[in-house]
Amino acid sequence: MNAMRVIYLLISCSIFLPTLIYSTEDFYQLLGITKSATQRDIRRAFKRIALEKHPDKRTGDPNAHAEFLQINRAYEILRDDELRKKYDTYGEEGLKDDFNRGNQYQSWNFYQHNFGIYDEDPEIITLSRTDFLQSVDGSQDVWFINYYSPQCSHCHELAPAWREISKILEGVIRIGAVNCQDEWMMCNEQGIRAYPTLRIYPKRDIYQGPREKNALIRYAMSFVSAHVVKFDDRMFKTLKADTNKPWLVSFCRDIDEGDCLDDDQVFKLAVMLNNLVQVASVNCHADPHVCEQLKPQSTILFYPTKDFPSNNGYSITSLNLKDIVSQILALLPNLSLITKDRFRELIKHLKESADTKPWLIQFVDEINNDKDHELKKLPSMLNDYNVGRFDCSSSADTCTKLYIFKKPAFILFKQGGHYEFYYGRHTSNDIAGFVRDNAFSPLRALTPSDFPSVTTDSKPFIIDFFSP
Repeated sequence: MNAMRVIYLLISCSIFLPTLIYSTEDFYQLLGITKSATQRDIRRAFKRIALEKHPDKRTGDPNAHAEFLQINRAYEILRDDELRKKYDTYGEEGLKDDFNRGNQYQSWNFYQHNFGIYDEDPEIITLSRTDFLQSVDGSQDVWFINYYSPQCSHCHELAPAWREISKILEGVIRIGAVNCQDEWMMCNEQGIRAYPTLRIYPKRDIYQGPREKNALIRYAMSFVSAHVVKFDDRMFKTLKADTNKPWLVSFCRDIDEGDCLDDDQVFKLAVMLNNLVQVASVNCHADPHVCEQLKPQSTILFYPTKDFPSNNGYSITSLNLKDIVSQILALLPNLSLITKDRFRELIKHLKESADTKPWLIQFVDEINNDKDHELKKLPSMLNDYNVGRFDCSSSADTCTKLYIFKKPAFILFKQGGHYEFYYGRHTSNDIAGFVRDNAFSPLRALTPSDFPSVTTDSKPFIIDFFSP
């Protein structure tokens, strides 16, 4: 029996599909958003309009109810990932089975006080079921997730502490929130029976202690690990530095008068820079010889690869952990640039050799590239894969042949020369998870030029026609 191949056909509906039947009231226009809007964008847009156009605020307008029903229906369709796909592909013709969706709505007070509790907090990721399956389920990243209901008073009491925790632990662990009123199916799947339920992933452990900031932080930090080198005179003399990684050294000098990072902060920093930078700390009062040799001119010094323990360190000008990481990432090298000739060569190797590592390539327009330094973490997160970037402005024809219409774009090139687009959030954690999950799967994208060969192949294929 022939083995069945599973592949995706990527189609831009606006170019390759005929115009479909759409409602005269475009759902995206009703909410004032673009078709690339995230779920957070959709919720925030709907709340803004709901507070302005809710019938409770327009008691003298006979059209208020009908107009708000349209707005509410647009929100209910677009917030559901499956219904949104139907709408994007077929318009309202594809929603005949969901005709009554959005025919009921809440009071103005609900939207003012209970709707989208965490939508204004960028450090907290409000997860849909699709987000959860993509970013949490099966991932080794540590997540602390708050399952809540907007009708739950204890959930609202917890919210200020949850916001503080998200700021303190940003970059250390990932903080999430799930609205179980909207995502009831997912909450049932996760066995959530009470609100709020606080669960740590991937251990799936449920927090049972007091809902107090410091207790919650101690609990969450017990699930992360990192190595901090504590330099004393003896250790420094026998140190065999790993020259393959840069070093970050935190000093506490007499001149600092205690204005330096404490042990907890250094540990968090090591977690945030795990596998990227080696982190060390020195107490200059207890171990003066180390500081005499390194001669620190500031509280924190960054040493590029092979420069440690010389005196060629860069001074880091902040004690804020987020700022420290940002400054360090800015000092790290960019993803390696792939030329047009190198790109052809690597595709050839992938086609011809079963030993070639898959490639993750970021396609950018260097003229307009916003230099997202956070993506510099990718090579250290993907040691078993190749990572690079390609400048479309220097070779537009290469990107055109790949049907890249929006940049930056991430494509995973697999053994055999096939490839797959990444459509998720542009964070290093999510992109790295996508690569690890899909690098050796038979799934691949098809272009219009590839499609005829598939239809004449004697082996069976499963093809998913979809709109990203």
